[in-house]
Amino acid sequence: MLVKYHWEPLKQGIKNLTQEEAQDVQGKNFNHATQDLYEAIKEGNFPEWELCVQIMSDDYHPELDFDPLDDTKIWPTDQFPFLPVGKMVLNKNPENYFAEVEQAAFGTGVLVDGLDFRMIKCCRAVPSLIRIPNATGWVLITYSCRSMRPKNTWLPISGTDK
Repeated sequence: MLVKYHWEPLKQGIKNLTQEEAQDVQGKNFNHATQDLYEAIKEGNFPEWELCVQIMSDDYHPELDFDPLDDTKIWPTDQFPFLPVGKMVLNKNPENYFAEVEQAAFGTGVLVDGLDFRMIKCCRAVPSLIRIPNATGWVLITYSCRSMRPKNTWLPISGTDK
């Protein structure tokens, strides 16, 4: 089976800036998106996303005029409908931004059993690209190591923790 994942915003919607607005805002505060997210969470306006999947059989699809593994293409929702499977709510700002965000090293070698990204071209180099900033001890960083991670902390590198 092929699975395409989508995070769909629930409460906050999608808002974009025009080119002129982006230049103005970015010129005054290059960190405006992070600041907006941080302030929304601090005020209790927690952003939410629904995780949806599209499922396709792993065989030839002559009805498609593109490669289903091309992540720049959108699968037609009439043939492969969005199936809701979960929800993510950001309800807490990091207490230690460096340890909880900057040092979080996510690799394809620590996925939930059954997931395999070897066929997807954009994911082949991911482990080495992600680990470079964290050097050779990336797996020893608290939020990268399952045994050292605090319980009840959601991180997208596992899924098997109980």
